[in-house]
Amino acid sequence: MLLTALVDTGADACILPVDILTEIGAVYLETRQLYGITGHALSVNLYLLEVQIGPHRMPGIRAVAAKPGAEAILGRDVLNQLILTLDGIVGATEVS
Repeated sequence: MLLTALVDTGADACILPVDILTEIGAVYLETRQLYGITGHALSVNLYLLEVQIGPHRMPGIRAVAAKPGAEAILGRDVLNQLILTLDGIVGATEVS
């Protein structure tokens, strides 16, 4: 499945809409507490999946489930496995 996601270098983990996680057959792992930038805890469900960006495959990614239709966020759990170049002048992101 092709999915567009926001690259968020400040996010520890990927966050994907639960309807997408269900559609791709991601495996439910557990419910955990997520602490956002305000420091408040939120109970969230974690799912196990594989992420592929171009030729780069990353199995064993634990994604946080967001409400259906929410924007997908690509966090550092995936980004730290890639060479990522952000070019703000031209508004481009390159993965190599």
